[in-house]
Amino acid sequence: LERFVRKPVVVKDGEECRLDFDRPKSIGKVRSYTGPFGVFVRSYAYMRMYGPRLREMSATAVLNAKRNSQLQSYRANSNVVTGWIWSARLDSRVCFACILLNGTIHPLTEEFQKSHFNCRCAPIPRTTSWADLGFDGIPDARPTVEKGLDWFNRQSDDVQRSIVGPAKHEALKSGDLDPQKLLGVH
Repeated sequence: LERFVRKPVVVKDGEECRLDFDRPKSIGKVRSYTGPFGVFVRSYAYMRMYGPRLREMSATAVLNAKRNSQLQSYRANSNVVTGWIWSARLDSRVCFACILLNGTIHPLTEEFQKSHFNCRCAPIPRTTSWADLGFDGIPDARPTVEKGLDWFNRQSDDVQRSIVGPAKHEALKSGDLDPQKLLGVH
């Protein structure tokens, strides 16, 4: 492996040492290295630009990567996974867009949308039924997810108002705003 050593190399020539640059099979020249200084500068710039939101951005990026890998796993198992169901964490902190998407069924060809900051939604696999797999007589135990709008309509006015804000809440209650048209969900 000596012929592949980076150049120059120090060689002893009699009583003297010299640098040998004549190494045609060498993997290359040794370059100067200043350490991870550039990484530190970029990190500092991000911290100054985004401050406390950097943690949310990082968490959202990790969740998006996780959801993408889940979808790849679903696609790799398309013999038993037929699609995915949008599942939101339905509580007073959920955004209205996620409420409208909750319980919607999507094909494996559709990507999970990139999340907003602090999104707590997740795709749930939609599997083939036992009967479709040739096992008759086994009850269908596939998960069902409540439509988000059904959940929203069961909430108190105070909870609804805290989620969508007073103006949108009033427009929803009066019928001036059709929630299904906000995202094109039917």
